[in-house]
Amino acid sequence: TLEHVRQGLDDGTLQWWPAPSSFAITEVHRMHSGKKAMNVFLAGGNLEELEPLSRVLEAWARAEGADEMTCLGRLGWQRSFLTKRAGWAPSLLLYRKTLDTPAHGEG
Repeated sequence: TLEHVRQGLDDGTLQWWPAPSSFAITEVHRMHSGKKAMNVFLAGGNLEELEPLSRVLEAWARAEGADEMTCLGRLGWQRSFLTKRAGWAPSLLLYRKTLDTPAHGEG
């Protein structure tokens, strides 16, 4: 929720990365494997601004001792700088079902 984001920014568990017409919000956490990861929790705006911002995020993640960076994103990100120039690769696809109508064959 928006309140969760505000609280995370206030208590420092989330980091705010602004650009003139873009932004990213990140979080650093320890995974079950023991590795440290920086997750790009939320990002949006102009791709021409997000590309250089992504390099800043990567440098900061390395300085924080992160072993990897993660983000969930729509399929369109596969055609962006992330996979073409920045070395990212898709690792999963999230499927979602909205439960506001009966499933096929039910009801």
